[in-house]
Amino acid sequence: MTKKRARVGDLTGSKVFFSESPEDKDEKNEVVTETSPEPKKNKVDEKLVRATFYFYPDQLDQLEEIRLQLRKDYKIKTDKSSIVRTAITEVMNNYYDNKKDSILKNKLQSYQHINK
Repeated sequence: MTKKRARVGDLTGSKVFFSESPEDKDEKNEVVTETSPEPKKNKVDEKLVRATFYFYPDQLDQLEEIRLQLRKDYKIKTDKSSIVRTAITEVMNNYYDNKKDSILKNKLQSYQHINK
């Protein structure tokens, strides 16, 4: 038994239902070009590399609490790795912008005084 494909004009099969008319494509492109800024390279496009770091158990507990709060309060679905990457990026940016007065430098310096 031969299958019959739906046909409308030049469109066949699923294209009948899922293709867009040329007018729809033009309208869609207009909206995107009018409202969207120039696309920038995003870290999301880069491949992630696996690394191992050590944390205190209470830090991991707090990290999980924050992940759950983000999901509950703001409907942000994320994972702990994304939270840690975001935090690291912010600390690095702060360091490069404020070297002498950076959060990282000040915290690490205070830890050294504690350990002496």
